[in-house]
Amino acid sequence: MKMLFLIETAYAHRVIPNLTRIFTISSHFKSMNEIFSELTRELLTGSLADFKKAFARVGFQSTYKQSFIESYNYQAKGFEDFSDGLILAKLIETVGEMPHGKLLLKLRDPAGDRLRKVNNVKTVLQEMTAIGINTEDATAAAIVEGKKDAILAVLWSIVGVRVAKEKRFRFLRTKDASYEDLTTPKKKRRSGVHDDMSSEVLKTLKVIGRDLQMKVLDLDSLLDGLLLDKIWTTYVPNGTPIELYPGDDLWAKVVSLAESELAIPRGLDQNVALFVKIKMWKEFR
Repeated sequence: MKMLFLIETAYAHRVIPNLTRIFTISSHFKSMNEIFSELTRELLTGSLADFKKAFARVGFQSTYKQSFIESYNYQAKGFEDFSDGLILAKLIETVGEMPHGKLLLKLRDPAGDRLRKVNNVKTVLQEMTAIGINTEDATAAAIVEGKKDAILAVLWSIVGVRVAKEKRFRFLRTKDASYEDLTTPKKKRRSGVHDDMSSEVLKTLKVIGRDLQMKVLDLDSLLDGLLLDKIWTTYVPNGTPIELYPGDDLWAKVVSLAESELAIPRGLDQNVALFVKIKMWKEFR
């Protein structure tokens, strides 16, 4: 009994902040009362005694019942896994640094019902709009239908907000640094994405660069904006010239173009490889 009491009390008081459920997804128990019933059947068969009542007499009245949001598998293996709104809601809670369940508890168990899925996704999109995440390129119906472009548009918007928050954090941390830290030469901005993706993007750009008679040394060499400008004018000949977009330099103009024409959230350019990969995917699709 002490163990059960400690488990529920620890969960109720968030002793382990990131612990979102007591039972595993595969467990056939979903509440403490179910455990009490099982213990009664196994240990007190034929007796009038009841573990739940016995625990209540000594002051332990369990209230925990695991809801569907705690039992849901939030691992996405394909675009269709985003169609009921639950994984998107979990992402928003994480990116928005919300308490667990603040958005998820507004959703209903989809249980395969399309109308519930649509309403769930609408709720998520409304919450995204409320916290400043762009959702113009997606509709609830398109997401429920598993349409790749709509889901990617939402995911890129979420990624952009996350990157922008990290950028602000780095700025504040630098602002609070000592004078000695501020006068120490800084390394060039590097891509923060996985090396495999960086290598893939760099390899592709070198091929394109050869075709356009421009040499690509590394990802940092893209920050002058020249190659991306050349790619835009070559492969999107009817597009608005990059120099007409706002920005203090060519790279800033490329970022403005990506935001205006390709719906790539501002801030994503801090991850050069990811930014370029999304930009090229949208330009060449």
